[in-house]
Amino acid sequence: EVEAGATGVLYLQVQRVDKLAAEDEDPTVAKFEELGATPALRLDVTLWKQVGSHAATQITDTGGPEVSVAFDVPDEIATAPAGFERSFWGVRAHEGAATVFCGPSSDVRMVMGSNLFSGFTVGYRDEELPSGQGDGALPEDLIEEVAARLAPTGDPTPTLAVLAVALAGAVAIACGRRRRRDDR
Repeated sequence: EVEAGATGVLYLQVQRVDKLAAEDEDPTVAKFEELGATPALRLDVTLWKQVGSHAATQITDTGGPEVSVAFDVPDEIATAPAGFERSFWGVRAHEGAATVFCGPSSDVRMVMGSNLFSGFTVGYRDEELPSGQGDGALPEDLIEEVAARLAPTGDPTPTLAVLAVALAGAVAIACGRRRRRDDR
C-alpha cells in the first residue's frame, strides 16, 4: 500500500513498568544475578507499524535493522553511595531469553540498539572504590589544612606556587644569559 501512495508510519513506544516481574516471568532477573547486579528499571519497548487507515500492528522483530533508543538513567538509580562506583547494564528479554545488549558502563546515558522488541531492564552493580578515592569531593577541613600549610604567614597567596614561579623565572634568565654568552 505504501508503494501505491499510502502513508506508512513506524513508531516506538517505551513505557516504564513500575513493578519488576518475578524470575519465572522475566529471564532478565536471572541474567542480572549472573552479573552480580541489581535489576532496577523495567521498560516495555514496542515497535508499531501503521499503514494508511489500517490499525497499527506490533513488530517484535525487524528482520535485521536495529532501532536505537538513548535515554538517561533516572536520578533515583543513577547515583552510587559514597565510596562506590555504579556500573549499568541493559538486558533484553525476548521469547524467554535474556541477552546483555549494553554494559557495563559508568555512563548514565544508556543507548539500546535492537532488532527484537519486548522487555528491557536496566540494572546496576556498585563496586567499592579503592581507599581514598570516594566521590571525588575533598572534606572541607582538609582543604583548609592544605591552605594553611601552603601559606603559613596568613597571606592568601600560596607560598609554594610563588616559589615555583620564581624558580622557573630564574632558570629562564640563566638559560637566556648562557645562550647570549655562547652567541658571542
